[in-house]
Amino acid sequence: TLGGGVVVDPYPSRRKMPRAVRAAQLEAMATLSPERALPGLLAVSTAGVDLEVFGRAFNLEPAYRDLLARESGAVVAGEAPPRALPGGVVEDVKVAIVDTLARFHGEAPQAKGMELGALRQHVAPSLHVETFAALVRGFTGALDIEIVGSTVRRIGHVATANRADELLWQRIKPALLDAGLRGQRLCDLAADLRVREPVLADFLHRKSATGAVVRVTP
Repeated sequence: TLGGGVVVDPYPSRRKMPRAVRAAQLEAMATLSPERALPGLLAVSTAGVDLEVFGRAFNLEPAYRDLLARESGAVVAGEAPPRALPGGVVEDVKVAIVDTLARFHGEAPQAKGMELGALRQHVAPSLHVETFAALVRGFTGALDIEIVGSTVRRIGHVATANRADELLWQRIKPALLDAGLRGQRLCDLAADLRVREPVLADFLHRKSATGAVVRVTP
């Protein structure tokens, strides 16, 4: 600057944060060394470190910036922007995702899966939406989970795998087998089985995901 000072953080975050956290971030940036600053930022930034901003602040090439992240034990998630997260935090998120989905499927077996946004609120609300989504996508193979649309579920979860649905299916299946390729209209099937049409429609919609029934629109 004109007065001979140094700009410690040229691109400060607009998000509100505790003073102690902000002070620790400034202390890390005040080292004026990217190799020393990044570990310090990782230790206090619960939402991760925006690597685009970090690299720009220290005038780093992306390749070297990413190398520093790896050498700091960070996991890089997302692309726009990429964020560096402490490896320990990522492992905690993994465990929390597995536990949360197991509990969710146990409490709501008829649900196809848990909304990604709801999962983030339960597991890691401090993470940015894009960052959390990138982590979950990266976890799909290792954690035996899958993303279907905007929902996340454990691989193998069947929304009709519960006692109530099994009993209903025992009533529905013979009627569908008798109808054969002619099929049966939803309203007629509901009347024959004395099941409320919305309840039957919801069940058949969930059952169709297993391939056991197919909806044919005239």
